[in-house]
Amino acid sequence: MITKETLIKRNITKLQIEGTQNTPEVILDPTGLIKFSGRSLDICSLSFITSIDEWVERYITSPADKTSVVIEFDYLNRVNIRCFSSLLKKLNSVRLLNKKLVINWIYEEGDEDMYEIGDLIASTLKLPMNFVEREEEDTVAYKSGEKNPGCRVMA
Repeated sequence: MITKETLIKRNITKLQIEGTQNTPEVILDPTGLIKFSGRSLDICSLSFITSIDEWVERYITSPADKTSVVIEFDYLNRVNIRCFSSLLKKLNSVRLLNKKLVINWIYEEGDEDMYEIGDLIASTLKLPMNFVEREEEDTVAYKSGEKNPGCRVMA
């Protein structure tokens, strides 16, 4: 478990960016939770990406024992696919430090476009990724990876 003293020593604090209709909500928690959700319609501004990138750069130098990345986009444009792929590639480096990395790519039931984007990112970057189909509010079905109570594993 990461203590407050460790976080202070690492000079890393929680970063939360509220989402809008066109930009995603971002939660970057040094205890190991990293979440991107919502819509990414606009090309992410340099300041938006820079603040996230700088946080990730600090985090990967001394990550939590387990990093859980949750990606739950309703839409992600092509330019932002590259931005978020770059962030995921950096986060993948925590595995080189013998830390656990779990990435859950959550997409709406029947949204094959978002599934395919996640699959392309995972295969291109050789990332371990769980694909989670969101059936209803607060109910998901896992296609692979860790089992979760209240969810059914998709074959």
